[in-house]
Amino acid sequence: IISEELDGMSWRAVSIDGVSIPQDVEVTMNFAADSSVSGLAGCNNYRVQNVRTEGGVAFTQIAATRKLWTRYCHPA
Repeated sequence: IISEELDGMSWRAVSIDGVSIPQDVEVTMNFAADSSVSGLAGCNNYRVQNVRTEGGVAFTQIAATRKLWTRYCHPA
């Protein structure tokens, strides 16, 4: 993917590191034209800035909410 092609792209994760994500949990990543990335990470929202280079994408200025939602934020 060319870095300009990321603008406006959205992804929803179905697994992370080989572990399936329950269907009722949203883990998303949305790329905006202003070099920001935002999304949902289970029970929390996040926003980061991305720096695009020929070799890939790096994330900086990471911010996230810290909501307590026992089922998905804390293992039983």
